[in-house]
Amino acid sequence: MIYAENVTIAYPYAEPSVEGFSAEIRTGENVLLLGPSGSGKSTLALALQGILPRSVEAEVSGELNVFGENPAVKCITEAAREAALLFQDPDTQFCMPTVREELVFTLENLRVPAEDIEGRMLEALQFTGMLSCIDARIDMLSGGMKQKIAVSCIAAVNPEIWILDEPLSQLDPVSREAVAALLGRIAEAPDKTLILIEHQLNEVMEWVSRAVVLNRNGQVTADGSPGRIFYSHAAVLEAEGVWLPAPAEAGKKLLRKTETTKAALPVTLREWEVFAADYPVAEVHASLPQSKQGGEPSQKPPVLKVERAASAYSMQTVFENVSFSLYPGEMTAVVGANGAGKSTLARVLTGWEPIKSGTVYVNGQDIAGLKPYEIAKTFGIVFQQPEHQFLTPTVEEEIRYGMEIAGWCEEDIVQQTNELLIQFQLGHIRKNHPFRLSQGEKRRLSVAVMVTNNQSILILDEPTFGLDKRNADALFEVLEQCRQRGKAVLWLTHDMDLVYTKAARVLALAERTLVYDGSVEAFFDGSIDLGKIGVRLPSVQLMRLGGGSHA
Repeated sequence: MIYAENVTIAYPYAEPSVEGFSAEIRTGENVLLLGPSGSGKSTLALALQGILPRSVEAEVSGELNVFGENPAVKCITEAAREAALLFQDPDTQFCMPTVREELVFTLENLRVPAEDIEGRMLEALQFTGMLSCIDARIDMLSGGMKQKIAVSCIAAVNPEIWILDEPLSQLDPVSREAVAALLGRIAEAPDKTLILIEHQLNEVMEWVSRAVVLNRNGQVTADGSPGRIFYSHAAVLEAEGVWLPAPAEAGKKLLRKTETTKAALPVTLREWEVFAADYPVAEVHASLPQSKQGGEPSQKPPVLKVERAASAYSMQTVFENVSFSLYPGEMTAVVGANGAGKSTLARVLTGWEPIKSGTVYVNGQDIAGLKPYEIAKTFGIVFQQPEHQFLTPTVEEEIRYGMEIAGWCEEDIVQQTNELLIQFQLGHIRKNHPFRLSQGEKRRLSVAVMVTNNQSILILDEPTFGLDKRNADALFEVLEQCRQRGKAVLWLTHDMDLVYTKAARVLALAERTLVYDGSVEAFFDGSIDLGKIGVRLPSVQLMRLGGGSHA
């Protein structure tokens, strides 16, 4: 069905994003495409659908066929019926202002009979649980809700091949679990093929049948059963920064610790229970990540104080009566369901969004009385869409820009820029335009820019979105260094494993207000209804329960 032989893809004036890719995918397979950030996974997805080079300029060489024909020469309607693509950034695939209009537009372009459009639209929205948003404006939805609408559009098309680029990445844990289950239903159909690019692997491994691993040049380095690939290529995958499902990561550590061998690593919780049963409980628990300790409360005054803050769009309240303080040297995670108001809260805290009522104090001053440049001196920000903050034509200039504005001397600028390019693995693309980077590369650049200045409060919206494991680990090493230097670090996330291992404090938004402010340990100790907040227990805690009862 899909045949690729020595496929090389290069964008204009750039080195190849994919070089020598070869693979064959048969009908009914559910393939996980893995690789480090910038390895060409999203580029391959565009080529498989034919968007590249049909609509996006690029040079494609080698042989690439879908159902026996090059997808780029097919008409858009035919190509979409055969293979539909969910983009990594859902905003880039919406054309219409409302959810209803977007789905109708999609089906009309496929020449679906008018009398069938309403039924297919409603069925697709029921499939993703978004029927209540049928008349909502897309630009007013949260990132996760947009992701669900994008999946709804694919479901309405009902193609033979589903190409999914990070379909779960912006979803809260409850929604991620539900959408993964829905995709699992599609995966069970013998006439459907799923090609999945994803970093959030725990929810999809029940139905993934094959893993194809790319290196940094877009070449296939491993291809086969996920559990066997994760075991036999463990060193390579670790070096490349490829994410593994939590059971496989823990299984790898357990084998190293006990100096034992297995034919394959566990990739699901059920497999982990069987795998861990062969080892003593103490060794099993020692192989699992530990939670971050909160430490002693800060004796310093807060750098940020929020009193009864409220925000609203038009007549709709986003949140109200939100109060908390941030202190120097804190690492705090903000969690909550899609649409709970996490990103809005971040914008309110930094003055990007007007506050409806209440007060935000920055170092004791009401933020309403501060000028934008005064706010910028206090806050370092990484947006949910990093391209929204890029100002210059190259990666190198983007990193230099803040230092130049701050009046650094040229020698220090050059030294700091080179150090950041190396630290965030951006040196090889220093002359590239930021908008031409992969999502993970954009994220790394936005963080590199943030840490160039000496702001006392760092706020990051989904900081690990699009990052491979190596770069995610490097990012949190940088944030930990910032915390140790007395900065307050606040990050918004849907990744409960990261919250468990990296945060010392949790703020949870639900029911239009702040419902929890406390330690990570207490948040996950079973006393709170996590489902109402839109989150789940971290996989490490589920594995500790499963491994402990069987080991």
